[in-house]
Amino acid sequence: MSAATTLRHSGASDESSSRRARKALLRDIDRDLKKKAQATLAELRARLRAARAAHQEALKGAVSRCRAHRVAVREKLQAERAQALAELRAKGEAERGEARGTCALDKGEASRKMRGALEGAREELTKERTYQEDLKRIERGNRASFRGAKKATAAERRSESDDEVRGNLPAELVGLFDKVKRSIKAGPRETRTEAFLRYAEEHPSEYLESIDDKTEALIRDLERQQRDASRARRNPATSAEALKQYERDHWGQKGAEKVRKLSAADPSIPSVELGELVMVVYRTKKGGDQVLTDYEHEFAHPRPRLAYNESGLIIAGGRYRVESRGIVD
Repeated sequence: MSAATTLRHSGASDESSSRRARKALLRDIDRDLKKKAQATLAELRARLRAARAAHQEALKGAVSRCRAHRVAVREKLQAERAQALAELRAKGEAERGEARGTCALDKGEASRKMRGALEGAREELTKERTYQEDLKRIERGNRASFRGAKKATAAERRSESDDEVRGNLPAELVGLFDKVKRSIKAGPRETRTEAFLRYAEEHPSEYLESIDDKTEALIRDLERQQRDASRARRNPATSAEALKQYERDHWGQKGAEKVRKLSAADPSIPSVELGELVMVVYRTKKGGDQVLTDYEHEFAHPRPRLAYNESGLIIAGGRYRVESRGIVD
């Protein structure tokens, strides 16, 4: 064996060792990234469970507070109604007693003034006429006052009613009431305040949002982080590593300078099967290709199935795998 042959063999061996070492290093990096992604995902899941539990407790608390406010308002209104009714009854009794006393005085005075049947009849007739004229004069005055009075508009009446409702509510509920007040109507057996408190009790999420509760936003943020961590665990490669993988799979051909983000079909959505996938053809450059070249692969049995859902096409099943040399099965 010549010296040149020995040097070539030695160089090839060194290159092979370097490739093996590089692959081992990449595997170690990939393993470490997966472990970190799994730990991050576990932590996010725990935080998400805690946030959801806190959100449920917040909803329960909101429902309880709204129910307590509604009961308190109902009891307050019942007490005010009872007090007003008692005051009206007392006032009515007092007015009736005063009327009876006035009537007795008038009768005594009339009997003393009567001198005779004719004189008494004339006096009564005169009083009656005077009384009827007074009534007509008062009625005319009332009609004139009513015509001259400015009627309140519907907006003014609603505004006054809104102010009354706000006065019956705790400060933390005023914001939500202002948001939905146009849809809150009084019923035959409940006031607008009670109707609103029932609405708040039945929609605790809106109540929490109105008091700037951050639980919902925290849950959405944790869910987003969990999705990102799940993707990172499934594919922990960085952009630089993805570019290197592209170059290996295309036999030395370099791809774009940066990683692109494209939409992909979601396999978690129920899909409709189209049939067996017999062959795929993809167009690219590999190795020494100077122009775009079509690469074909005919699948072996059992062939994968081509399906679709609202998010796009999906390849499911089969025994194929993708290696640096291409699709293999």
